[in-house]
Amino acid sequence: MKTREQHLAWCKETALGILDNGDTKGAFDSIMMNLEKHPETSNNSSIELGAILFPLGYLNSITEVREFIEDCE
Repeated sequence: MKTREQHLAWCKETALGILDNGDTKGAFDSIMMNLEKHPETSNNSSIELGAILFPLGYLNSITEVREFIEDCE
């Protein structure tokens, strides 16, 4: 099993790859779903925060989604 740090890096890399293709929703969905797949990131506060921000329209642009993904800890 990957360490927490390895898994988090993989989550970010995968989501940013999707975002590089201009798919903000796909990138957001990717980071959210993949964080939940590891026991040490499944309770990440970014999951809860993203679930609030995205539907309210705070993560619409590529820049906003990129910052959200990169800030996931």
